[in-house]
Amino acid sequence: MSRFDDILGAAGKQQSKASPEQAKANHDSSDARTEFWSAMEKPERSPTIKLSVSVPLTLNELVEEKARSLGISKNELINKMLTYLLE
Repeated sequence: MSRFDDILGAAGKQQSKASPEQAKANHDSSDARTEFWSAMEKPERSPTIKLSVSVPLTLNELVEEKARSLGISKNELINKMLTYLLE
């Protein structure tokens, strides 16, 4: 059993010990969160394909580093770079 399993087990035990009032409050806040997210409009996505490209490891490391510094995924960074270069 890992530490992760211990944490999940402890969390489950704490929830089961909750009073009926606490359980109802937790359920109500969960419903509010669900309503909030379901009310959000999902952005329209354009169709995509997978593109497989071989690149040197050093270039991959540069892309990873740049994406990390910008707080975006490698996929998003590469899409932005390709769009910029091709427009």
